[in-house]
Amino acid sequence: MKPYRSTDELVKQCLKHRAKAQRALYDMYIGAMYNTVMRYTCNSHDTEDVLQTAFSKVFRQLATFDSAKGTLKAWIRRICVTTAIDFLRKKSVQFASVDHVQLNLQDDFRIDQQMETEYILDFIESLNPQQRAIFNMHVIEGYNHHEIGEILGINADSSRVYLSRAKENLRKKIAHFRLQFKSI
Repeated sequence: MKPYRSTDELVKQCLKHRAKAQRALYDMYIGAMYNTVMRYTCNSHDTEDVLQTAFSKVFRQLATFDSAKGTLKAWIRRICVTTAIDFLRKKSVQFASVDHVQLNLQDDFRIDQQMETEYILDFIESLNPQQRAIFNMHVIEGYNHHEIGEILGINADSSRVYLSRAKENLRKKIAHFRLQFKSI
């Protein structure tokens, strides 16, 4: 693999349809993007399908990448996330606006430092697809509710409701786990 002095140089070579540069870009980001997409799809087969579509988009849209607006990794991640959301929609996962719901806006959601990462990931994976997607987008990817709303076609308040419900479900799962663990 040919080393590139900068990301800009790598992008320029990819825009010239240089296969080695495209492979280098793919290899550079596939690991992180696999983990990102897997948090949405929850199985390797669907993750691989989404990544194939996402990287096709990356190479088709690479000319629109602007390094002044952010990093290449963040740009690719956004494409992967939106592709994963599109995939969920095709599987009939609907994101609906939620009106007139009282929110518990206390942000006291904390994950126990002593819990195994594997258990936490399993709890997140067990959320319904809407809650899991919004939890991932907000807590892990760092999107704000306005951005989530734009991507999902819902209002920001609905994003907050889904996130609040996801956190409440995770609290219950963690509390249940702790009770089971104490009884052992």
